[in-house]
Amino acid sequence: MRKFDLAPGRVHPTEPPARAGEICLGASLRRTSQKGFRTGLAGALCLAAAAGFIGTPAKAYDYMALGVGTMPCKYWLSTTRLEGEGNSWILGWWTGLNSRNDNHWVGSRTDGNGIILAVKGVCQHQPDMLLMNAIDSVFKKMASPNK
Repeated sequence: MRKFDLAPGRVHPTEPPARAGEICLGASLRRTSQKGFRTGLAGALCLAAAAGFIGTPAKAYDYMALGVGTMPCKYWLSTTRLEGEGNSWILGWWTGLNSRNDNHWVGSRTDGNGIILAVKGVCQHQPDMLLMNAIDSVFKKMASPNK
């Protein structure tokens, strides 16, 4: 798997706290015949885990990406069908980047077509670049327009 920094200068936790919450909630709702020993133990472990999340430094995400965005730009631009698929992928990836960024409005000075055209410009100059990396490049430029 590849590691990607989803936001310039930002890192993100590997395991979302929601998953730990689901585990804790499920453990605390189980019935036991030992007068709540399991429930109490699960609750104590969950509190300890929650305290660990608060004091733990953030780490880069390690994830799996699927679809046309994992292919080179020249693949995306090779057919009309793939171009349409890539356009949708670009906007979905962009939305994901914005959701993980402190500034959730990167690209708000344009629209979806403007973002797609900016990515297409990068891809035309670097056809062997992965589409997802071209999107990240445009995202970083729009996130820091003064640089």
